[in-house]
Amino acid sequence: MSAPQDRSMLLGRLAAVGASLRALALATGTARLLACWLPALALLAGIDWAWDLAREVPVPVRLLLTTAAYAALAALFLRLVYPSMRSPDPVDVATMVEKRWPALDFRLVTSAQVECGTPFADRVVQEAARITEGQAWGDVVDRKPLKASFLSLTPIVLAMALFWVVFPKTASVLAGRLAWLSPEPIPRWTNIQRPHEFHAPQGEPVELVLAYGGRSPGDGLLRWSGNDGQTLDIQLAIAEGQLTAVLPPVAGEGAITAWAGDGRSGPIPFHRQARPVPVLASAKAILPAWRGTTPSGSRYFTELVDGEAEALPGSDIEVAFDGGTPLSSCQVTVIPQGSAGTPRTLAGKVDGASGTIRFPLFAGDSRYEIQAVSQQGLTANPPLMRRCRPAPEDPPQVSWLPEHIPEVGPQEDGEDLDGLPVVIGTQFRVAYRVSSVAGLGKAEFHYRVLNKTDWRVYKIPETKSQADWGLFDKKTGQFGKQKGRNFEFFTPPSSDPEKIPGRGEAWGRFDFQIGELKELRIADRIEYKVVVHDLRPTPLTGESETRVKEVVGIDELLAWLRRREREQEKLRQLRLDQLGVFPDRPATKIGSW
Repeated sequence: MSAPQDRSMLLGRLAAVGASLRALALATGTARLLACWLPALALLAGIDWAWDLAREVPVPVRLLLTTAAYAALAALFLRLVYPSMRSPDPVDVATMVEKRWPALDFRLVTSAQVECGTPFADRVVQEAARITEGQAWGDVVDRKPLKASFLSLTPIVLAMALFWVVFPKTASVLAGRLAWLSPEPIPRWTNIQRPHEFHAPQGEPVELVLAYGGRSPGDGLLRWSGNDGQTLDIQLAIAEGQLTAVLPPVAGEGAITAWAGDGRSGPIPFHRQARPVPVLASAKAILPAWRGTTPSGSRYFTELVDGEAEALPGSDIEVAFDGGTPLSSCQVTVIPQGSAGTPRTLAGKVDGASGTIRFPLFAGDSRYEIQAVSQQGLTANPPLMRRCRPAPEDPPQVSWLPEHIPEVGPQEDGEDLDGLPVVIGTQFRVAYRVSSVAGLGKAEFHYRVLNKTDWRVYKIPETKSQADWGLFDKKTGQFGKQKGRNFEFFTPPSSDPEKIPGRGEAWGRFDFQIGELKELRIADRIEYKVVVHDLRPTPLTGESETRVKEVVGIDELLAWLRRREREQEKLRQLRLDQLGVFPDRPATKIGSW
């Protein structure tokens, strides 16, 4: 083989040895880096863990620990790994080989430095090739440093791997806190809940409750640190899964830290705020739909004085209030009378510091309580309380208007003729008035001949007023332009249709013809009454007082009128006598309707 070929072979083998040396150096450097850096990481994580036992690790300290971890990694890399990344010089490799094979006596170094072409160079190259022929070039590289590095690294890696396997959550959290300043708290045997913040009412003792998990602690301590530098330590009461402590009213704005077992929670911001104080703004009872609607289609309502609610059953009570502080929610609890039922709770609506509640009024309800909750979770104490009850379920009130016959003369009102008998074959006047807060539905006239017939029913038709009748006068029960006109059942329109529901009152006056009662004879008696139903879904029925008419002939009617005239004359004389004794006393009108 020629000298140039021998030199090329030697340089190739030197390059292969150099690559092995580089790889070995990189592996050794990396192992040494890990053997130094991993314990440093464990030390820094231990500092973080131990510091966190007593108090929150300040951000500057955590930043310093993280910086130290990365700075140690960079320094070890530059010191142990980076130098090994360069490919070794062939002359340096040749020098190392000659130390292993002294017989070369600088021939290999010379072969790496000198080009072939001269007798001397060719002879040196050929002699180096002859000496190295058959030698184990793989044994030239010393692997003892790599083995030593891995021997020192292995127990460290095993120990950290064992810790990670046994405590995976703690290991991952500590690594995250060092690597990227993770805010996740370090797990403990006793893990104490960490609320975002505490809010307590001003001037009141407050019980703080912290949940915990894991190992039950033997004791615990809660520390309040005020913004003014004051501190207050309180022993924690420990129950299953719960730690409690009562802060006195003097503990104001500050922070709370709690320790129990090896667990810690805090510092947690602690704030004092005023409780919401709901103050009534307005209240109204929205009447049931069956009571009618306004021309615009909405239900009628009545204002409630001071929120005290008494309304028709089925009404909705709507209350608006001001809480004095921004609210997060509100609700109303309706409480029945005694043990009549179960209290019911309904959610309300809030808008800033204002709230509105609405609830249906049922039979048996006695009071309602409005509870407001501030945006910090504080509740009103006491809640806004008012009474509520359904209005008495009274039936329509039906009353008779006085009986009369027109007088001769200019007087418009007739004389009251209570008990006036009816002449057979004629008619008698039926005049009545009816009212109901629940509105008026249909009306009926019930009558019978005593001891001869059962009750019979005449359905009274409703009368619609005409424009030429004039306005209806509720005092006299007559139309302004049609005085004396009969109308069987008339409900005046509402005086304010947008605010006041109609059909609350009605009047009727008609002549009941008795000529069609074929079984009727003189001396018979006719019993009669007016029956009116209200507008409730299940109507209540009101009745007038039952009256009796005696059936007579014309002579008996005239005799009755003469007797009454004599009675009236006695009354007039008595009135004149009274005027003589009491001259300053005003005269009293008798017999008006």
